[in-house]
Amino acid sequence: MRARSFSLLGPMTVAGEAGEIAVNGTLRRRLLVRLLIAANRPVQVERLQDDLWDGEPPPSAASTLKSHVSLLRRSLGADRLSSRDGGYVLAVAPAELDVSVFESEAALGRRLLRDGDPRQAAQVLGQGLARWRGRALADVADTSWGEPEAVRLEELRADVIERWLEARLLLGEAGEVVADADAAVAEHPLREALWAKLMTALYRSGRQADALRAYQRLRELLADELGISPSPELRALEGEILRQEVAGASAAVPAAPLTAPSWRRRSNLPPELTSFIPRPDELARVTALLESAGLLTLTGTGGTGKTRLALQVGREAEERFEGVWLCELAPLEDGADVVRELAATTGCQDQAGVDLLETIAQQLADGTQLVILDNCEHVLAATAELAEQLLLRLPGVRLLATSRSPLGVPGEVLHRVPSMSLPAGETSIEGLLDFESVRLFVARSRDQQPGFAPDSENRGAVVSVCVRLDGIPLALELAAARMRTMSVADIEHHLDDRFRLLTSGVRTAPARQQTLRSLIDWSYELLDGAERAVLRRLGVFPFDFDLAAAESVAAGGTVERPAVLDLVSSLVDKSLLQVDMTAGTARYRLLETVREYAAGKLAEPEESAARSAHARHFLSLVELAAPHFSGPEQLAWRGRLEQDKDNLRAAFATLISAAGEGEAALAFGAAVSKFWNSRGFYGDEVELLEAALARDDAGAPTAARGAALAAAGYLMFRRGESARAQQYLEEAVAIADSLGSVSLRADALRTMAWVADRRGDHEAAARCAQGAFEAARASGESHLVARAYDVRAASCQHVDPGRARADYAEALRYCRAIGDGLGQASVLNNLAVLDLEEGDHQAARSRFTQALTLAEGVWDAALVPFLEYGLGLAAALDDDHALAEGAFAVAMRGARRTGQRSLVAYSLLGLAVVRTAAGRHGDGAALLGASSALFEELGEETERLEADLRTRTVQRLRESMGDQFDGAVRDGRLLSSAEIADLVTQAL
Repeated sequence: MRARSFSLLGPMTVAGEAGEIAVNGTLRRRLLVRLLIAANRPVQVERLQDDLWDGEPPPSAASTLKSHVSLLRRSLGADRLSSRDGGYVLAVAPAELDVSVFESEAALGRRLLRDGDPRQAAQVLGQGLARWRGRALADVADTSWGEPEAVRLEELRADVIERWLEARLLLGEAGEVVADADAAVAEHPLREALWAKLMTALYRSGRQADALRAYQRLRELLADELGISPSPELRALEGEILRQEVAGASAAVPAAPLTAPSWRRRSNLPPELTSFIPRPDELARVTALLESAGLLTLTGTGGTGKTRLALQVGREAEERFEGVWLCELAPLEDGADVVRELAATTGCQDQAGVDLLETIAQQLADGTQLVILDNCEHVLAATAELAEQLLLRLPGVRLLATSRSPLGVPGEVLHRVPSMSLPAGETSIEGLLDFESVRLFVARSRDQQPGFAPDSENRGAVVSVCVRLDGIPLALELAAARMRTMSVADIEHHLDDRFRLLTSGVRTAPARQQTLRSLIDWSYELLDGAERAVLRRLGVFPFDFDLAAAESVAAGGTVERPAVLDLVSSLVDKSLLQVDMTAGTARYRLLETVREYAAGKLAEPEESAARSAHARHFLSLVELAAPHFSGPEQLAWRGRLEQDKDNLRAAFATLISAAGEGEAALAFGAAVSKFWNSRGFYGDEVELLEAALARDDAGAPTAARGAALAAAGYLMFRRGESARAQQYLEEAVAIADSLGSVSLRADALRTMAWVADRRGDHEAAARCAQGAFEAARASGESHLVARAYDVRAASCQHVDPGRARADYAEALRYCRAIGDGLGQASVLNNLAVLDLEEGDHQAARSRFTQALTLAEGVWDAALVPFLEYGLGLAAALDDDHALAEGAFAVAMRGARRTGQRSLVAYSLLGLAVVRTAAGRHGDGAALLGASSALFEELGEETERLEADLRTRTVQRLRESMGDQFDGAVRDGRLLSSAEIADLVTQAL
């Protein structure tokens, strides 16, 4: 594939003739970016080495660089990357690099603006800005050589934004410019020219007060950050706005002062007693929706800040409406009082013989009015009737309602207010304040502990509090109130009893907002009996779930299964249940706070019934899925079960602990192991399976116990615990024989053959493999026959390679016939090992590559590290040590993540070999010691190829290190996991 274009305005991407070309690996991506920065100019090899390794190139830098250049040539096209003048040069046409195109558009846009063509200038400059996908040179912007270029491009982008806004102001697009200018000053807060554009756009949109407030924000920002005042130009602009003399974006545009209104604006919005934590995205969305919606209803879970958001929207809209009215409905107990409350809010008097609603309509008929109907959910029907009448009588009115349920009025527009944004993944301490939830928690905590801020010691607790409280503003404020007497770590620790902890609300707040429990109580009490029952039972789900699962669990008692659909929809409407449609199917979820509340409402026998229904539903699901993990639909079923991985663990745990469910627990363990194996997890999952096998009522020699034993044996084998695997498998074979189950016998004997092979007992491996083959043929199950051919080939390839190849060919034929991509990858892996044993390293590389494609295609996390290791071994045998080191390191990381300890030992040995070959003898000896210690702990013999490599490596190290060798190996045997990880990370 030949590269067609390159993008550096964001994370680096390369487009080819048939789609995106993957450039994998941090080092290779940095190399390509470095060559693109110097496009069409040679970069000296020494300079590349210095830049790629931040001034500290390793001894293997030259060979590693050469290897990556070769791989880039293969990816981009051989004629793209050439050697010249002691370096490398990448040929790129100007139109092929987005940086070059953007620079051309920036220059053209400036020229068009200067020549008096703002329309064409706006189009060209906007087109250039649209090319940006993120931070310039995102892959290298933090390096000493990449930062200057990244800064230059970001500065150019800011300049283009200024000119783009200027052109649009000249075109009279002030209203549309406001949002873009606001976003621009948020991104570049110290660029006064952008603030000038924002102030001008606000003023030209009829928002004089907002323009002046923008100037005030800038003045405070400059004083806090730099200790300076705004420039004379900005001060002059402020004066022009005050005098209503500003001409707009350019002196070429004639002045257009606003006419002062003859009426006096009216508003009853309360003052802000605490600061509003900015939620710019939500403010922008709600403001935009309010422009066209007669009735806009903000819905969402209790405490998400619907009222606070509505009030902020109202404050920012005061200049655009003749009146802004807040009608607070929470104190009302009867829907009949809704109209009277609005009358009192707007100053209307109830007159005998006059319809009060008509009086209100006359009062609000003066110009455009905004009415905020706050907390409608408990008087929903009456509020809906009022809203509909106001919309019919007053075309100029805008209604902004807050409610945990929609009003259901024709023409109503809904906006669900989400919880505040939450930190995710690795976030720097400074970056934490980019998230709304953290900003709120820190701001309110400072009210109790002045000077409180996230630091290296408390950052984990701060993140945990925000995440576990689901980013719900009220919950975060209640938690922050505890900072008077507790540390943030103490608060995190006590969140397991959150309803007892979060009880320190503001005394003057409504009762429902003074404790976390009262917040949820308010919503719960508004539900009918069936809705309450469904909510309680859904509390057994640990995370999200689909409709089928909800129907299985929520049905029971007085709730019939067909009714669950409408009840779930009702809970979504009432903001107690979240729904996500992004995956193509509806997934439902209770916020953790709501889930704990719901679970706390469950009492026996309802709780046992709900948990049993949950477990039985997912038992049916894994039993349905298990056969598909050996066929063409394995990827689809892997993805399907991946969505419910937390539910699967919870369901299995329920069956393990429930009385009378021994057989069901064993059946669950046997079926779910197919999924676990595809995920490559062999840690806590194995302990769960062992717990099922250890139940007092799970000892009978049944088919379920035999299948669970075979599954446990296989998972133990993959985890590197051969002795325990053997025990489980021997019992499984005995049960198979007692039941006459040839399928179970074939499955268990196949794994026993692998266990024996790993121990180095090839005779036992051959006997077990032959037994597995005979049982598989008798079963007639194609996937068992395929696996039996595979293991029989592996058991004899040391003594009869020809027969092994014939069996591998049959295994491949069966796997292809049933569409088993994972099986094909496994067979190709074993064939590649045979190629290596026969010295055909290139054939082995080809098969490992084919197998990797298949394994990644079915998303198998267990086999991929084996294949990476195989590629590393082939490269090491070919003396391509730079490539081998990276492959061994990737295999090591995958093996540790999936708990495959035997593969960890082999990967450590591979790294010891290549580090030694590269002259890094100290590392080689240490890694050799770590590998030997792990092999001894596992009780495994090393395969012949690796044993030969180790022997040669030991000899080389003894010759070079002399008396220091034995001590270095001993030190390596004592390395901790963290120290080993540090050694390995150098290769990633």
